Amino acid sequence: MLPGISGRKLAEAPRRDRPGLPVVFTSGYPDDAPLRDGALEPSATFLQKPYSGEGLAHSVRATLDRAAQPSSSSASSSAATTS
Repeated sequence: MLPGISGRKLAEAPRRDRPGLPVVFTSGYPDDAPLRDGALEPSATFLQKPYSGEGLAHSVRATLDRAAQPSSSSASSSAATTS
């Protein structure tokens, strides 16, 4: 839990300087509740807690690969992770 700010709001700050910056959102909420409730955009990468290091690495790699595809907006080669 982030006191006083949501993960989505936190991710917006670096995206102002780097539009298209890939972000992996994490949450302890069940399943994909933040996506269903509209807290995150449908294209967001969501990783439910608890997760393993391997699970995190897989999500980050998949997010970076998706951002590097030509159909994506000009995305950075790094990812931010919020929790």
